[in-house]
Amino acid sequence: MSKLSLVVGAGFSAPAGYPTSEVLNKRLMELQRGTLYYSLTGELKRHEGTLPQSFLTDVDLCIDLMHHFERRMGSFYYKVFYDYLIEGAYKDESINEVIDNKYYNKETILYSLGAMRYIFKRLIDLCNYDNNGNYLYNSKDSFPKELFAPYEKFFASLGEYESIDIYSLNDDLLADGLRFLDCIDGDFSDGFEYAQPAYKGEVWEGYGEVKEIVELPQYTGKFDKRVNLHKLRGSRDFYALYKPLEYESFYGKEVFVKVDKKIDRISYNGVYLPFNYRGEFLSGMSVESIRRNYPIYCNLVMDNFRKSLEESDKLMIIGYGGGDYDVNQQIYKYFQSNKPSVVIDPNPSSRIVKMAVTLNSQVIRRPFEKL
Repeated sequence: MSKLSLVVGAGFSAPAGYPTSEVLNKRLMELQRGTLYYSLTGELKRHEGTLPQSFLTDVDLCIDLMHHFERRMGSFYYKVFYDYLIEGAYKDESINEVIDNKYYNKETILYSLGAMRYIFKRLIDLCNYDNNGNYLYNSKDSFPKELFAPYEKFFASLGEYESIDIYSLNDDLLADGLRFLDCIDGDFSDGFEYAQPAYKGEVWEGYGEVKEIVELPQYTGKFDKRVNLHKLRGSRDFYALYKPLEYESFYGKEVFVKVDKKIDRISYNGVYLPFNYRGEFLSGMSVESIRRNYPIYCNLVMDNFRKSLEESDKLMIIGYGGGDYDVNQQIYKYFQSNKPSVVIDPNPSSRIVKMAVTLNSQVIRRPFEKL
């Protein structure tokens, strides 16, 4: 059985128009104050000019902090800024330069700073779109064949492999749409399944008025298809919950469900679970926080990665800059350099060039879609 391990970074999504890190940083820095607000339900909404300034202050503060961070650091990188919001902003006295005392005092600014990482994630989502202005295709009807034509051609060329494991380090959801490629034809798994009893999400119309109830797929870690997608840093639509052992208890096994639409409440086997749409989705924004706070998911996905590297007949790396130390170490340790490997990147980083030398990899300095 011929097996391929495929490690992909932001360069893999670029042909569809998803932004590279540089473009995403630029889009974030171009956001304008007074144009967005963060609702009580955790949604980022466009301001139509009818709300008082007090509704806009938290998003405006986040934009101000981005520019303040850029001035102090000399540059802006969204993942470094996210780590700053988690650990550094509270201790940075210089942020008083951008805090409007008309809307914040010593207590309220602490609450708002605690919400900054959630607001910033929504700003990331707002800026992380493809050439069609979309971020996700979750049905065959909405799938744009023209946009995915480079991927259709690429995966069709991999027909010799009976098993392909894709390991994504991206913040976008492009890889989720690969299941609709004609050459894959649904022979695709992302480790999520609809299980019973089901986690169910309520979609409200207004407050408390249930408009729709949807079943939420659960992460089982079962990968038994020809093409299997593993997200090494989680995903913006993965949400962590605790499965109740008893009706009166919320303590139990940590599980992950996929939430790809706005929902307002989650239940399991008739029991409502603590759910906050502002909560920490596993977006992969901060690698260390994801792997520290969600060890169950991360241990499962990294175990699969190690096993795949050991068993694969070939390793292919596309558009990955080599910035994840843990991932690099797994590749060095578990993939044998006497097996074939290929790096496809028009401008490989020094880390990836070093890895290619160590693994005796072929380096192709061209965009994969033009091969």
